[in-house]
Amino acid sequence: MFGQQVLVLNQNIKRESGRKVQTGNINAAKTIADAIRTCLGPRAMMKMLLDPMGGIVMTNDGNAILREIQVQHPAAKSMIEISRTQDEEVGDGTTSVIILAGEFLSVAEEFLEQQIHPTVVTGAYHRALDDMLEILKEISTPVDTSDRSMMLKIVHSAINTKMLSRWTELACGIALDAVRIVELEDNGRKEIDIKKYAKVEKVPGGTIEDSRVLRGVMVNKDITHPSMRRLIKDPRIVLLDCSLEYKKGESQVTPHTYLAQHYLMKANITAIRRIRKTDNNRIARACGARIASRTDELREDYVGTGAGLFEVKKIGDEYFTFITECKDPKACTILLRGPCKEILAEVERNLQDGMQVCRNVLLDPHLLPGGGAVEMAVSKRLMERSRALTGVEQWPYRAVAQALEVIPRTLIQNCGASTIRVLTSLRAKHTEDNAASWGVDGTSGCLSDMSALGIWEPLAVKAQIYKTAVELSVQLNPGFHSPPGGDLLHVRAVGENDTLHYLFCSQGAPTLLLVHTNTSSSTLKVNWTQFLDRNVSGGLEVEPKSSVLYSTAVVFSKLLEYDDFNDTAQPSSTFFPLYDLQNFNWSHLNLSGSTSLLCGTEGTLGNGSLCLQLSVFDVEGRGEAWPRLLHTANSSQLKLWLDGVSPQSNHSRFLLELLAVGGAYTPSHVEIHRSIDDEFTPSMFSVSRWVPELNGSRQVPGFFQWKPVAYRQPHPVLEDATSCHHSDPLPQSGETAAAMSGLIRAFYTEPEVFGLNVSFGLAGDPFYNSTRFLSWTLLAGVGSPPMDSISPLVISMMAVGLGVPLVFVLLGSVYVCTRKTVVTTPYQPIN
Repeated sequence: MFGQQVLVLNQNIKRESGRKVQTGNINAAKTIADAIRTCLGPRAMMKMLLDPMGGIVMTNDGNAILREIQVQHPAAKSMIEISRTQDEEVGDGTTSVIILAGEFLSVAEEFLEQQIHPTVVTGAYHRALDDMLEILKEISTPVDTSDRSMMLKIVHSAINTKMLSRWTELACGIALDAVRIVELEDNGRKEIDIKKYAKVEKVPGGTIEDSRVLRGVMVNKDITHPSMRRLIKDPRIVLLDCSLEYKKGESQVTPHTYLAQHYLMKANITAIRRIRKTDNNRIARACGARIASRTDELREDYVGTGAGLFEVKKIGDEYFTFITECKDPKACTILLRGPCKEILAEVERNLQDGMQVCRNVLLDPHLLPGGGAVEMAVSKRLMERSRALTGVEQWPYRAVAQALEVIPRTLIQNCGASTIRVLTSLRAKHTEDNAASWGVDGTSGCLSDMSALGIWEPLAVKAQIYKTAVELSVQLNPGFHSPPGGDLLHVRAVGENDTLHYLFCSQGAPTLLLVHTNTSSSTLKVNWTQFLDRNVSGGLEVEPKSSVLYSTAVVFSKLLEYDDFNDTAQPSSTFFPLYDLQNFNWSHLNLSGSTSLLCGTEGTLGNGSLCLQLSVFDVEGRGEAWPRLLHTANSSQLKLWLDGVSPQSNHSRFLLELLAVGGAYTPSHVEIHRSIDDEFTPSMFSVSRWVPELNGSRQVPGFFQWKPVAYRQPHPVLEDATSCHHSDPLPQSGETAAAMSGLIRAFYTEPEVFGLNVSFGLAGDPFYNSTRFLSWTLLAGVGSPPMDSISPLVISMMAVGLGVPLVFVLLGSVYVCTRKTVVTTPYQPIN
């Protein structure tokens, strides 16, 4: 496989990495947070913005402000995106999530300057997030959603910081009534779809007090014929999603609207045309009608009889159709009146927040105290838990606790109180028992009991704020982010007419997957929902599927330890409990150049670890460290080592269980190739190749290859070598392999699997306890395995011993040297 150089980036594009990028990301995030910091709390300042079309946006809603801001920095764009995510998920907390994310990033800067590795910081952040969510559940208070006065208090807390605070009673009633109308419970499953079924219609004119909730639907449409009725009590409603037409000939179909209007009017039927599909769906839900896609399928059960009144009214210069007084409407319209469209737009945003808060409480009826009380309570508990932590991780963990104080601090600043004095008093108050509900009165800046003031926040909103803020602060520092449960690394090597995909994954047992395709444009597609679920295949695909020539994978499934007290190096019944590698706590992949390092720990390993290092190559060559395996651009190398593991016996030896996974050509047997040359791996004269059975064919599509040797020191000398041997491969269950490896589950539907054990040490070799270190190296690739040629030194020795003329020795040497210096056109690693 040969390839040309692939340029991923334009040569004129500037590329930055490392510390400079981290600093830039943090500064960009802090700038965005500072821009909307004054929008938090009841003393929030209104912002007046000009949109790109010249219109005016007047709001103190964080998401609405950030939508109008044009930024270039990718980190700043990510900050804006999480505000939008927060708004879509729970509808509230858009300002808080930005302020918290900026603070989490700000406190991380100190640790990066101290050269603490990002992986340590992200580990502490994720641990703190898990603890925060657990604490939120502990201090939350259940609420009776049937208590209307309590529900109105909850909505009041959300609306009190908005422009609608002057009309709080009206706004809270509208929000609660609208959500109650669209609430639908079916077989114990509750559905509240505000976006689809609670439509807001803004009609300039009148006063805000004229706003109300309609138990039904209102659309901005007039009747199609002036002689049709504009008022009908107890209407029978038919909904059509088709045009009214007639056939002029065999194949010509022509709509004839005026003729249809004439016959409808003669039949005393009132008609409205060109209603939006969303409005049609809401009318159907409100009056119980079913939408017909053809006139000939109309039946009695398609007619909606749930509405009490059909009426067409003129408001200002526009005609509006009202279908109201519905018996059991599961859709509604909120009619907003006000002096101008800018104010109406802000009123709508405020009402949407109120309705979302209502929805969140109905779906998850748990509350938390507002006014920064919950942040102080969580901060206090995190500080207490941090005392049990050891090592460097405790400092980023504590920084998260300190960062939470930014919410009460901002509330104090926005109402003009003394930040230091009030915040110090609040910290002192939270050291007392039963003080978790004490926070900052955002109006006066004084300490108050939030439960007495009736200031509450839904648990769902606060939990989403913390999750979103922590995840963003993790993502905006290179090396921080990885999916839950383990990492997935993809390396794409592009040839002239083919591509080799390497995938290394720690979702479950560590797995290396190789996929060879017959096109240079094949790509990887990951469905993260399916991939992380690990219940069905198809979560990971190489596209186009038809381009895949061959695929195989190796799973590092189990590590076994046995007591070799007789020093026979023959595994017997004296096995200790096995180490199941899918249950290890795997670190994030540490990338460095063309290598990636993965280390895992497990309780019984003591302070030791099991590590795997993947190396990919773009040229033919040989490893620098023993066993110095020969590799090509079509192969990768996995080095495994045990370091510092506490053995369960003074005579312990280890076995490693490997699974080879594939489709049509799964490696199923091991071939031993012997050599008289040990120049590169001293004292080793053979190589083991795990390859598919191809009925006598010498050309194999893929392979796993190793030298039967392991080493007892990180930087070994000859005396540190220890032999290893393998068992015969045996068929294994495909479902078992898929269950232990997320990568196998995602890529293969019905995998064929063979397994073998590699045992380290022969009789008489030192036991693991002698150095508490063991390393072994495996080569994985596609095509024919690389083969060592006999070195010139060995040829010379053979020639002298056999008496071959010197000229043949020289010619042989020149030939071998020439052959070994030919370098193939390399693959270019992409990611």
